[in-house]
This record gives sequence, structure tokens and C-alpha cells, in this order.
Amino acid sequence: MSVIILCNCSFNVKYYDTEIPIIIKELGLVPIYMYDVDYANNAEIVLDSKPSAYNDIIIYSHNDKISTINILKTQNIVAIIPYTEDDVVDAEYFSDCIGTPSNPVETSICRRDKYDMQKQIQKYGLTSIHQKKCNQLIDIVEFISNNPNIKYVIKPVNGAASEDVYLCDTMDDLEDKFNKIVNKTNNCDLINTDCLVQEYIDGEDWIVNSVSRNGIHKIVNVMKSYKSFINDRHFMYIETRLIEPEDVPAELIVYAINVLGALEIKNGAGHAEIKMSSKGPCLIEIGARVGGGQYEKALSRCILNNYGQLRANIYSYCSAELFNKLPNSYSTVEKYRCVTINNLYDIFLWNDSYINFLVIQLSKIVYVHKFYCIYKNGDVVNKTQDLLSIIGRIYITSDSDEKLVEAVSMIKRWEQKLLQ
Repeated sequence: MSVIILCNCSFNVKYYDTEIPIIIKELGLVPIYMYDVDYANNAEIVLDSKPSAYNDIIIYSHNDKISTINILKTQNIVAIIPYTEDDVVDAEYFSDCIGTPSNPVETSICRRDKYDMQKQIQKYGLTSIHQKKCNQLIDIVEFISNNPNIKYVIKPVNGAASEDVYLCDTMDDLEDKFNKIVNKTNNCDLINTDCLVQEYIDGEDWIVNSVSRNGIHKIVNVMKSYKSFINDRHFMYIETRLIEPEDVPAELIVYAINVLGALEIKNGAGHAEIKMSSKGPCLIEIGARVGGGQYEKALSRCILNNYGQLRANIYSYCSAELFNKLPNSYSTVEKYRCVTINNLYDIFLWNDSYINFLVIQLSKIVYVHKFYCIYKNGDVVNKTQDLLSIIGRIYITSDSDEKLVEAVSMIKRWEQKLLQ
């Protein structure tokens, strides 16, 4: 019996994650890697470079899904699991065709399109964001005339990785950003025919990571993300922290579970970004997939019973017994940080020696699980503008918050002095 991981990452982020096939094999199942040859730069993938942990690879064409369905029906497939938000719609479509666990294809768009996502939760009476989909400037003028004297967020409708997400407070600024977004081919290889203009929601940024099976939801972990204004961009990630359950507002969990219900995330992972605003929790967006900023080996060290969302997600698709054994909510035994490494400089060539000394120094005070670097020696590093142009992420754990705070400060000092 096989489990397909459908992954259409056209960028380098976690491209061949070896943890997934290892967990699948632990369950006595066969991991298969699947991707769309027509998607972005996927045609350039050298098949011989597939990770040895995967037993096979399936290539499909977006323009000929029928042939792919016929191939899938000949195999004994337990589940088709989407890797990123780019993969959700196709994974749900193929799952529906061959009868494996997934979410209703009729509402797939609500789990991918940020505009329809907000409309859907509003139907269920949940707090949502005032917004307007815009394909011409007059649409923006109309929106701000009906929503004056506030700050606005403008972004692609089907974007990812914080690409082209801007905070604006004037029409001139919105017009400038509109012209940058609309008609651009984004990092999901989609043309931005529209953009989304929303009211800016105040408050702290929370992340609720869940897994579901047949409509039963379990909270795997809750995190807080910390962002800042970097390189003339708002909403740039600094770090993400695992929060102990007793410090999580009860209303946040109730709201997150209601969002899962409204968006019909009945099977698999949910990665909800929620603002705790002055009016209570409000969804920014959700992905029906495992959240970024998580490293399974580091998280499993911090969670009682040694699991993270990645493992729990595979359980939710592949094993009712193991899913049922997961607690409804997690318990922590250690503390966790995912720290984003941003490039504050103009273009330069990457060299691993830049990071080696920092990792050695960090290891003296915290456990450094992994430095995930997007670049290889000699690669051109551009100034960070979104999550696709960061240098990478460092995953650290400790039994001491104080040591983690010291470690994060050390990393941020290193960022400032990277090329000095």
C-alpha cells in the first residue's frame, strides 16, 4: 500500500524533505513522490536526484489529469497528501477521484483562495476581515471610501510565502503596490489577475496547527510568530515560538476549530494564522497542510509523546489507531524556537563559513537541531523580501526561555554584522 506526497514546490524550501518518507515507512507503507511537470520549473527536475527515501516518483501534467487518474487507480493508494498550499487543490481532486481521505472538492477554493476563505468563514458567523478583490484601481478607491481612516493590507489572492504582502495607509501607496502585484507571475507560477485589499487587523500573531480525521480535530501545537519591518517590508518574520498550552487563550482554540469546520478541513493538517485583535480572534489565512517553521525532530523533542504536526498529519491520513492515540491537545516538555535568518544587505555570494561560527557559538547555550539554508556555496543572495529570499532558518530548543532569548539575540546581532 502506498502513500503519495504531492509536492509542487518550485522553490528550494524543504524541497525533498526526508522525514516524511521515513515516517511513512515506519507504518509499513510505501512513500511515492508526485509532481506536476508543467508547474513552474518542475520540468527541470532531474529524476535521478529524487531522494532515496522515496520508493518511486509519479509525474503528472496539469493538462492531462485523466491519464494520471487512470494510473493512480491501478495502484493500492492509502492517501494523497499535499505538501504546501500550492498542492492542496490537486491533492484533493485526485483523492476524490480515487476515493482516498481528503476534503470536499466543492470547497477546495475556500482552502486556497484568500478571498473565498474569508467569505466562507463569514457565512458561518465567524469574525472575518473586511476585504475587496480588485482588478482595477477604481475597486480600491471604492473600498477605501467605504473603509476610511484605517490601514490596509494589499496582497495577491493566491500568493504564498509572504510574497508581495504590503501594509499601506494612503491611496498613492495602494496604487503603487497594486501596479507591482497585478499581472505579475507570482512564486506559485500563477498570474495575479487580481489583488486583495483588506483592513489591517491589529494584535498579536498566533499560529494554531491542527490535524483532523473524519471531522475530528486535534490541536498539535500553538505558536506565536514575531514579525518586524525589514528592508522596507512589513510582516517580515523574526522568530516563531512554541507556546505552552496553559498560556494559550481558550477563545483562540474555539475559534480555530470553528474555522476548520467552516472551511471543511475534515482530514489532514490545518495551519491557521490568527490575530488576537482587540475584537477577539480573527483569521488572517489558513493552509490545509503542515505549517512552515516547524522541524519535526526539534518539535518532537519538545512535545510529550514525541510528535509534531508532520507525523500527526501522516497518522491522520494513514492510521485511525495512531490518530486516535494522539491527545486532543499537546503538552510541552521543552521550549522551541524557529529563527528566520534574513539578509539585510545587497547582493552577495553565499559561503557556508558565514554561518559556521554562529552555529558553534549557539551550541554552547542551546541545542541547535538544524540550520536550513536555502543557498549553496557560490549562490547569489538577494536582500530578503519574503520567505523565499531569506537566508534560511535555525531551529533551536532548550529547557530555558532565558537561554533561547540569548540565542535569538545572538542570531540577530549576527544578521547585522554578516558581511563585516
